[in-house]
Amino acid sequence: MSMMQHLWLALSSLVFVLWAYMMFRTLFRMSRAARAKAAARGYSWPSISEQLQEFVLFATAPEHRQTRWQLIGLTLTLWAVQWSGHALWPLGGE
Repeated sequence: MSMMQHLWLALSSLVFVLWAYMMFRTLFRMSRAARAKAAARGYSWPSISEQLQEFVLFATAPEHRQTRWQLIGLTLTLWAVQWSGHALWPLGGE
């Protein structure tokens, strides 16, 4: 592998780890908020509607704007890095 391929692999790994961290952190926060709503009505697990409400809240609420844009940016960066790999690795070979 060339030096550029090594650098691409390191960069794509870093971007993926950042994206995965942000995505799981966001999903866990939404899950925690849905469970809190369920606990307020005396249940230990949220209903489907409570979970969907949290997704809608995340997608629309102004307080989640920064996290939404970070996830969008990391997702687009991840796609760009993955597509740039096609320039470094020719089709069907090394």
